Amino acid sequence: MKEVKRALLLIGGPRGLDGTSALLAEHLVEGFSRLSVATRREAVVNVVESEAQMEELLWGVDRADLVVLVSPVWMQGLTGPVTELFSEIVRRRGSVRSIRARAFAAVLYSRMPEAEACDAAMAICRQFARKADFSWRGGLRLPQSDVLDAAPWFQSIRASAVFAALRDSARCWTAGRPASGSAVRLMAKPLLPWPVYLVAQSVGLVREARKNGVRELLGHRPLGR
Repeated sequence: MKEVKRALLLIGGPRGLDGTSALLAEHLVEGFSRLSVATRREAVVNVVESEAQMEELLWGVDRADLVVLVSPVWMQGLTGPVTELFSEIVRRRGSVRSIRARAFAAVLYSRMPEAEACDAAMAICRQFARKADFSWRGGLRLPQSDVLDAAPWFQSIRASAVFAALRDSARCWTAGRPASGSAVRLMAKPLLPWPVYLVAQSVGLVREARKNGVRELLGHRPLGR
């Protein structure tokens, strides 16, 4: 594989260059920077709303040696803007034959407690890479992603391993290899043990219900008698 000099990070989260997608991408950028790889970040949600920005992004995809998607998984699939962008990239690469193959990888995350919730979306990414004539470099799956949003202090404990795995993956992808097995396992490991995560989710649900004035409705059964 040609040496990776330019990497393009596609931020697939709904908050653009803020939020969990941007946080994870930040540590990929750090890993690439250590290897003198020039990186560019693009918020997919903003690009798909503008024909001019879409064309500029497609041009950036053409020039990048490595493209990495960092995106949430919704209902076991990818977001609408990411799906739309994938379609545009496949169309362009199918019509412009002079575009040589590039490498593509994905970092997907879900609020579900297990990493397997990302499997269907990862399969979509792998299929996209094949259709767009990218060299597939594999991906990373992160469960319980809302823990990062709800508890920033947690980033200094368990999440530090996640960020280290991202930096290590940047090194592997730059060298033309898939992410290491240890990085894949670190990312897929739940951020919190299941009982602790369940309690945290329950507390969060009650807090949100109270804030929105519907705390007394939590015990209701809409379809029950």
